[in-house]
Amino acid sequence: MDLCSAGLQWVATSAEVFEAGGFQGFRWSDSDDRQHSILHEPSEAPIMDVGTQVALYYDQCHPSRWSLARPRRTNGATLIGSILTGIGLLSVVAGFALMAF
Repeated sequence: MDLCSAGLQWVATSAEVFEAGGFQGFRWSDSDDRQHSILHEPSEAPIMDVGTQVALYYDQCHPSRWSLARPRRTNGATLIGSILTGIGLLSVVAGFALMAF
């Protein structure tokens, strides 16, 4: 099974802060020793000292998607199931309340 289709694409790594053309960016190697680097505007991430090592999370399928915070995994089916369960429980309570009146 492909990691991208399984939803297991976010990977934690250590990245180095670098500077180019007035912008800062992060540079890291993936598990296949491919080098990745991405520039960002100062408003997108905190300004850090060049050469600093930071914990970075990136999408293994799309390395241009990254985050300095651990990504939250949300499952759409679980979310929809929770909403429908809540609606069902409210309907049961409302039904009993209407029968009591």
